[in-house]
Amino acid sequence: MTDRTGMTITGADEQIEAIAARQMQRFTRAQVRSLCDGGVRILGSRVRSGRWHRLTPRVLCLPGAPTGWLADVWTAHLHVGADTVVSHRSAARIHSLPEVEEGSPCLILPAHGNRRYGEGQLFRGGDLPPGQVVRIGLLPTTSVARTIVDLAPGASRSRLEAWLDHATAQRLVTPDEMLRVVQARSARSRPSMRALEDVLAGYLPDDGVQQGHLEGALDHVLRLAGLPRGIAQFGPPGVDSPAEFCDRAWLQPRLIVECDGRHRHDRIRTARADERRDAAAAAEGWQTVRYGWEQLVEHPQQCAQQLRAVHEQRLVSQIGYLDAADDLPSRARQPQPNDWSSVSGPGEVQVHVAD
Repeated sequence: MTDRTGMTITGADEQIEAIAARQMQRFTRAQVRSLCDGGVRILGSRVRSGRWHRLTPRVLCLPGAPTGWLADVWTAHLHVGADTVVSHRSAARIHSLPEVEEGSPCLILPAHGNRRYGEGQLFRGGDLPPGQVVRIGLLPTTSVARTIVDLAPGASRSRLEAWLDHATAQRLVTPDEMLRVVQARSARSRPSMRALEDVLAGYLPDDGVQQGHLEGALDHVLRLAGLPRGIAQFGPPGVDSPAEFCDRAWLQPRLIVECDGRHRHDRIRTARADERRDAAAAAEGWQTVRYGWEQLVEHPQQCAQQLRAVHEQRLVSQIGYLDAADDLPSRARQPQPNDWSSVSGPGEVQVHVAD
C-alpha cells in the first residue's frame, strides 16, 4: 500500500526505526507525519497495537526504548522542539562534570520561545553564539565553557573548582575560552559571575596569560630550536575523546609538547590526569614533554635546547641515525609520490633524513 508520496507503510516503519535509532529509540508525531500522507492513521494503529508507545503528546518510542536521565533529556528535547539546546545540569552530566545531580531535563529555548514542559526546566537563552553549542551525537548541547558559566550563579567555590579542575585536566576547555564566555555575558548578569571569575583567576598566571600567548611563547622556543611548528590541537594518542587535544605534536618523531598557563598549585591538583594522558601516549609509542608558562618565557633558550635534543633523539630511535651538526629545517623535503612516510598532519613540516 502506498500514498501520494509513493511511500509504503512498510517503508514508513523502516524510516521511523532508522530515525529512532539515532534518538534513543524515540521519535515525534511530526516526524511520522512528514514521512507519508497517512502518518496520522499509521500512528494511531501502531499505538493501539503496541508497536509504538506514547511518552508525551508529541513523542513516542519503540518497545524496549532505553530509560534513565539521558533518555529523559532526549524526550524533553524532542517534545519542546528540535531548536532547543540541552543546557545547565543536563549538559554538565553529558560532559561528565563531577558533583552534578541528575534532576529534571534542562533546555535553552531560542529567542522569543514560549513553550512548556512539565518534567523539565526551560531557560530563555536566545540564540547562542557560535562555539557555545556542540553536538554530542545528534543532541545539541551547550559547550563545556557555556555550561559552567550557566551553572556558576549559586554554585559553591569548591564545586566551581571541581568543574574547572576536571574540564581543564581533560582538555575539554581552556582558561581563556572560559574567560571569553564569562566576558560575553551582559553587564546585568556579570555580578553573578564574580565567584567564577575569582576561581578562574587561579588557572592563569598573575599577568593573565591566555592560550594564544602560550602558543606564541612555544612558537618562539621552536624557532630558537630550529624545529618545525608541528601540529596544533592534536588529538591525544590513546585517548578516545574528540574534545581533548595536545598543544603541539610531531608525527615522525612521535613527540608531544604540552604547555600550561595555570598556577603551580593548580597543576599539582591535576597532575594525576596529566600522568594518565602521558601514560596513554607512551603506550602508543609517543613521548610527552611539558612546560609551564614561566619556563617558556624565562628560559626560552634552555627549553629550545632541550626540545631540539629530544626531537633529535626521537628521530635517531625511529630512523637510525642523525648527524648532530645537521640543521633540521634544511633537511626537510617535499613529500614524494608513493612515499607513505611523507604524510603529515595539517600545519606540520615533515622532516626526513637521507640514507
